[in-house]
Amino acid sequence: MRSIVVFSIAGAIIIAPASLVSAHAAAKARSVSSALSVNSGTARVIVGTSSVSVGTLAHAINATTSSCSFSSTLTAKGKIGDTVLSLTTSTGLLVGMSAVATGIPSGAFITVISGLDVTLSQALTAEIAKTGPSISFLGCHQQYFYANNIGTITVSNFALQQTVSGNVPGGFQIQKCSGTWTESTGACSGTITNILSTSSGTSSIIDAGLGLTYQNGGLSDSVKLRAVTTKAGQSTSITSVVKNVSHLRAGITSNS
Repeated sequence: MRSIVVFSIAGAIIIAPASLVSAHAAAKARSVSSALSVNSGTARVIVGTSSVSVGTLAHAINATTSSCSFSSTLTAKGKIGDTVLSLTTSTGLLVGMSAVATGIPSGAFITVISGLDVTLSQALTAEIAKTGPSISFLGCHQQYFYANNIGTITVSNFALQQTVSGNVPGGFQIQKCSGTWTESTGACSGTITNILSTSSGTSSIIDAGLGLTYQNGGLSDSVKLRAVTTKAGQSTSITSVVKNVSHLRAGITSNS
């Protein structure tokens, strides 16, 4: 049996008005078959503000908090007293976002999102026609970051952990886009998927549902992610790590 050592690097981002921090950890793995064609290699996934971030030591960088907004129209007429609205799209909406349109009381916000139906904290004071103007949803505060595989082995998946400071209204979401992000508006050309959501304390997911090929010619493969909440000034710590055999290509098992 040939031994193979595979290191995993964990990176941490502190998303706050002042700073972003990255850190790392390590784990070992071994081969299970003497027929493996690779004798050694590394699987290193780190997080950083750039698609070419490769540093493995903690470092501080500037972070900004920007706002984005989304709009949608009704699929059914909104009547006076209604709190549930059926929308043509709920993409990008988060619990806690404020809703703005004629007929929606000032200060009303989303309390529940269920498919294309959203529940507001206050009832409509005027009718909204199905063919009426768009409803604006405001309060999206975001920070984009990258998960990079800077190793030599393809990573089929990796784990993510998030720790938020205090209690974040509506939670802190980590999201992926199946297409391309437009940072200025927060829009995604494909489908936005919530990978992880945390309201307080620490939560994690073993499989982020993201694959990264190995480093090639000094350029790392990366995926752009978004951390987003409905309130400015919130902070969270995000860590990524190659954790177990399901994260690595076939033929490698983890003893970490």
